[in-house]
Amino acid sequence: MEDDLKKILDEQGKLLREIRGHTKALHRAMIWGRVWSLVSLFAFFILPLVLVYYYVYPAFQNYLASFKAVTSGQMRPDQFMSNIPPMFQSMMKLQGIDLEALQKQARQNSGAQNLGGQAQQRMNAGSKSRQ
Repeated sequence: MEDDLKKILDEQGKLLREIRGHTKALHRAMIWGRVWSLVSLFAFFILPLVLVYYYVYPAFQNYLASFKAVTSGQMRPDQFMSNIPPMFQSMMKLQGIDLEALQKQARQNSGAQNLGGQAQQRMNAGSKSRQ
């Protein structure tokens, strides 16, 4: 009877050690899964957002400032076309937009728009003097 119990206990001990090894392997796999998920989160989401903030955002701000200057009449449209950042120029080329044709058209239209901008400035100056 004691021999049978010892035999059963030894067999259960072997099975428990085997289960413990599988549990350790599973635990290691879970830890590496967490590490990989953090690495992929950083590489695919956080890093691109940081790069966009440091590289694209300043270029976009420059472009937006130039656009505001054109719409307020402080800059001629042909000057605006020459101030487009190189990154946006390359994007426009990839999309098949002809920058030279746009600049030529802006130069042609800038005379008429510049006159309109000067008239607008005169009107604004007149309304300020009346106040």
